[in-house]
Amino acid sequence: METPKRILISYQNTCDAEEVGKLITYLKEAGFDVQHGNFSNSDFDKIVDEVESYVCILDQNSHRSTDLAREIIKAAKAGKKVFAIYCPTTDIEIQLPSSLDICATAITEWDAEKLRKGLNGEDIGFSDQKGQQKPLSRSTKPPKC
Repeated sequence: METPKRILISYQNTCDAEEVGKLITYLKEAGFDVQHGNFSNSDFDKIVDEVESYVCILDQNSHRSTDLAREIIKAAKAGKKVFAIYCPTTDIEIQLPSSLDICATAITEWDAEKLRKGLNGEDIGFSDQKGQQKPLSRSTKPPKC
């Protein structure tokens, strides 16, 4: 039996808890070992070393969060794949943290299946919260941040 891929999902409490729960359940049922929550810096530093991929759920305040920027950069520097998925319950346009523009492996609308494919190694690209492909300002795969 194959060992499940370990992933870390980080989010703020402003995202719909029921929808986040559905995403986590879906990924667990798809065979992932999911760590999730809103972590203190020291907890995050320990957990990120134990996972293959880091997923942040973006909300309308993400671009202003220094904690989120730190998590994204820490995960990328630790050699983790960095994914972002837009929170599904907002009609407000969500601005990306600049650290994602530099470090992201992929960014997707709220689509659990698409995220699963990315976590399993498929190139899912970069899209906005409505699912439209959206190139980042960089033109290559993420550098080591």
